[in-house]
Amino acid sequence: MMRHPALQPLSREHHHALALCVLVERALHEGARTPAELAGEVRDAFERDLRPHFETEEQALLPAVAQALDAPELCRRIAAEHRALEQLALAAQAGPSEETLRAFTALLRSHVRLEENELFELIQARLGADALEELGARLAAAGSRACPNRGKNG
Repeated sequence: MMRHPALQPLSREHHHALALCVLVERALHEGARTPAELAGEVRDAFERDLRPHFETEEQALLPAVAQALDAPELCRRIAAEHRALEQLALAAQAGPSEETLRAFTALLRSHVRLEENELFELIQARLGADALEELGARLAAAGSRACPNRGKNG
């Protein structure tokens, strides 16, 4: 299904998260970089991209969805996976290992699929046009707070 414009920025960020998974997995498979080097990439991507993305979802998306669509369990699961991904990113940095990096990429892939295939489909199927527009405005405002440089050239 084509993504509603309100959800497109988050979907683009999901694409970047999946690209990180490919980068890490390919480098591990090819032995092109050490786990320590890749852990640094994961840490940088987490701080630059994933943390602000998670904050935007937790500030604007999940509260609206939990209430409007009566989906509190799904929203709790998504927030719990955010915490688990943060812990894996920290663990990879503290003790870089192939196992920890693979666990991070596996959970990140699964998490993106959950949001794209379940959460976003639910939102698009059950929220009306006005509610989707309002959600888009809330996401844009939350995204600006989470990552002030988002959308700026530079």
